Amino acid sequence: IAHELPDDILRRHLGKIHVRGRPEPINLWEIFEGDDEKSRAAKMATLDQFNNFVELLREDDRGQALEVVPDIIAANPDDEHLLHALLSSHLQSRNTG
Repeated sequence: IAHELPDDILRRHLGKIHVRGRPEPINLWEIFEGDDEKSRAAKMATLDQFNNFVELLREDDRGQALEVVPDIIAANPDDEHLLHALLSSHLQSRNTG
């Protein structure tokens, strides 16, 4: 659904997650259009790095993904927990998939 939104709606892809009861993983998106201005600006400033992080996890390149985390957190400290959650989810799906 997120890919069907108008281009001016701020969003970022969080990757694919496995959902209980579904045979295939689903795409997870964060819509941050409604965030406060500071949060939106920080997410936009790190969007390319964040997308790179998600892509590296998709490619199962955890080492490279971990290398971009400090730069993202330095620019947007509020993303620290999300980055760790995505990494943890990726590792969990590898161990159960």
